[in-house]
Amino acid sequence: MNKTIKYAGIAGILSLILAMPIIIFEVLKSLNNLGSGLVSLYIFTLLASLILYIVFIHGFKLVAEKYQNNLLKTSSYILIISAIVYYGYLVLTLISSNLDNMLIQILAMVIFGGASILFGIALLKLKPQFGSLVTGAGVVEIITGVSLLSVILSVIGILLLIPLYILTSMILFRAARKIETTPTV
Repeated sequence: MNKTIKYAGIAGILSLILAMPIIIFEVLKSLNNLGSGLVSLYIFTLLASLILYIVFIHGFKLVAEKYQNNLLKTSSYILIISAIVYYGYLVLTLISSNLDNMLIQILAMVIFGGASILFGIALLKLKPQFGSLVTGAGVVEIITGVSLLSVILSVIGILLLIPLYILTSMILFRAARKIETTPTV
């Protein structure tokens, strides 16, 4: 289990790295400058990013099971399902630009915002096991969620994803190390 959680932490960092090309592709798409060769590369990048994100969040599901944190487990599932639906939507908008709708984008932000708030609260419940690191990550997650939920402050939420991914990846690395050194009963 500890290796899987460690790989989840690595997936979080790689997912953060893939966010930059996705942003560039989205800008190109909005400018109608995404050529057919780039569409294939963008779809590949989206799929790779989705897989990494699922592995990343799955690490938290494992941590949730280890420490009996049902809210973390539930919010992990919500984040995974939301990501699958949203990334699927992004791929569909590449196939048919008629599906690109601002209302759907806003709805996605609201859903991710709400799930992020739950995830942040669940992280705070891990404070006895992981100390101030989860406190910081939980607070940043909640602020990110509130920012996304408000839609108006969503740019702040998106910018907070950088330190958030770093902090949450650190939690997974710490969890893997802690599980590795904890004797089994």
